[in-house]
Amino acid sequence: MVNEKDTSQRSGITVRRMTSKRLNKLALNYCKKYIVSSKRLSEYLLKRVYLEEKDSDKKKILSEEIHKITNRMIEFGLVNDYEAASAKLRCNLKSGYAPAMAVSFAAKRACVDLELVEDILPEAIRDSFQKPCNDCIEEDIDDVLLARLALKRRRRGPFRVSGRSVNTDKRDIGWLQRRGYTFDIIRKAMELSD
Repeated sequence: MVNEKDTSQRSGITVRRMTSKRLNKLALNYCKKYIVSSKRLSEYLLKRVYLEEKDSDKKKILSEEIHKITNRMIEFGLVNDYEAASAKLRCNLKSGYAPAMAVSFAAKRACVDLELVEDILPEAIRDSFQKPCNDCIEEDIDDVLLARLALKRRRRGPFRVSGRSVNTDKRDIGWLQRRGYTFDIIRKAMELSD
């Protein structure tokens, strides 16, 4: 049996009303599913409130409740800005993005400050490119080495199995450019002559 307080009938379809209890459940499920920052969780909950609730007074009350819910999730350890930024940054680095672009994308996607992501960068590079035998890459890793690792991971450039040609080199150069590498770094990583 459906509780009348939690649902309403709209054109024959049962729609659950947005309540504080439901917001808590949404927040908990979202935190279980993803590594989230406090701002990302707040944006998600606010979006759900504005999509599902039609009464403007209730929207205002629930919007104020979101801050309390987010703080509660931080206390429980389910929301962590540092972990969210680190996860996005490592994902971007493994996808082959240049460090500057990876930092920018991670800050935007995790909804955290750019300075926080910049502080995480050296650790994320070490974590992302750790060798299977647990020997860490040297501290002075440069963009050329990162570009070569990206090419190797995607089997592009000098690591192509099927062989290189002018057309494949052009595609691989474009691929690296879209990931934020400068042409000088690309030229060194692809082992191209001047």
